[in-house]
Amino acid sequence: MVVGMGMRDVLVIAFKYRIRVVSVFAGFVALAIVASILMTPIYASTTSLLIKLGRELVYRTEVGASTASPPPVIDKDEVLASNIAIMTSRDILERVIATVGLDTLYPDILSPSPLSQTIKGWSAAVAAIFGAEPLDEAPLERALRQFPNASRSRR
Repeated sequence: MVVGMGMRDVLVIAFKYRIRVVSVFAGFVALAIVASILMTPIYASTTSLLIKLGRELVYRTEVGASTASPPPVIDKDEVLASNIAIMTSRDILERVIATVGLDTLYPDILSPSPLSQTIKGWSAAVAAIFGAEPLDEAPLERALRQFPNASRSRR
């Protein structure tokens, strides 16, 4: 026979286990606070690329020349690819990193976390065991290597 629980029974159980309930609640709140403090902020940005195919890309015949030769075809995909190649060149990436600041974009490169220092120490030890030279990159080189990958992984 199933007996229904009244309000009094619920209050007795809640009062009996109040320390456990409060400690579990406080634990979850503390875990949420720690997780929000330790999470790395990720900033989203969007961009638009407008390429104006103006008069400089339109074929014009010479004065007095016949129009027998067909005008060269301008491929918009080639123009777009060349502009993307210009924007992702090493010089532009270096200028972006210098303008925004290496410490702003990649703070872990300048002041690595204890975990990354430990991993770097282990990799140096493994490299020494196998007779290889440990990889020591300049901070700017590491930032240049990470910069294009970061923009692709957050799409």
